[in-house]
Amino acid sequence: MTERGKVVDIKGKKAIVRMERRASCKDCNMCGFGANDKFVDLVADNDKNAQIGDTVELTFSTNMVVKAMGVIYVLPIILAGISLVITTALQLSEWLQLGIALGSLLTCVMFVYLAEKFFRKKKYSPVIINVIKENAIEEF
Repeated sequence: MTERGKVVDIKGKKAIVRMERRASCKDCNMCGFGANDKFVDLVADNDKNAQIGDTVELTFSTNMVVKAMGVIYVLPIILAGISLVITTALQLSEWLQLGIALGSLLTCVMFVYLAEKFFRKKKYSPVIINVIKENAIEEF
């Protein structure tokens, strides 16, 4: 998946790229921004030495998208199902089942937080693949 955005900040070898939200972003929310936000700021690897104000093309790894969706959406369902099966099999009280379900939710949130740090270390962030020169863009 490839998108375009404008570099708004540089932090070491990373660039903060601002992209306009598209209609296809409406149901995803993978970036963590709400559907009403007009722009999305992403941290991208800046191997092309883009500077503040440059328009750039970003690429997102399909693997990254699938893994992130799995961690964010599938993991909580799996943990909720496991806690439901265990508490039902043990015939625990409803209050104890509720407590265990909340504990599973907190565990899941902590896991997602730790997994996000792991994915950042493994370079699953977007990468700038091209710096677009402003004077090279044709206007129609």
